[in-house]
Amino acid sequence: MSFLNCCSDIEKLCNKRSGEKGLGLYFFIHSRSKPRFILEYREDWGVAAADAGTLIKFCPYCGSELNLSS
Repeated sequence: MSFLNCCSDIEKLCNKRSGEKGLGLYFFIHSRSKPRFILEYREDWGVAAADAGTLIKFCPYCGSELNLSS
């Protein structure tokens, strides 16, 4: 089950594990605004990184606006 409202390919970017490298997607949820989606490349997704990614609003695969489904 996808927690995003677009294609299943975006889920692959969200399910990064420790030791994996490559592009990944993470998001911040704020109570007073919409979620922010950050696309980032990391050598190891198990290591915390500074906010150095790119804020995206649309799925890089299908072009749909990114939102969390209810």
